[in-house]
Amino acid sequence: MSGLTHGSYASVGDYVQLINPAGELCDVYGLVYKVERIPRFGNRYLYVHGQPNRIKDCYVNIISRTPREES
Repeated sequence: MSGLTHGSYASVGDYVQLINPAGELCDVYGLVYKVERIPRFGNRYLYVHGQPNRIKDCYVNIISRTPREES
């Protein structure tokens, strides 16, 4: 996988690992099932399977990406 593992590159179907605010990896993994953008504030949130709340993309590290269709 390339070096683009920051959560800002995550999309639906990606397998991710959560990061705490100190930047340490947590032992929490899940699939992204929804991406929400709030353009007014420039925020981007991910909904991760198994997590009760949305997660800001900066608190996520991509472990595995879903293959994308070439158009």
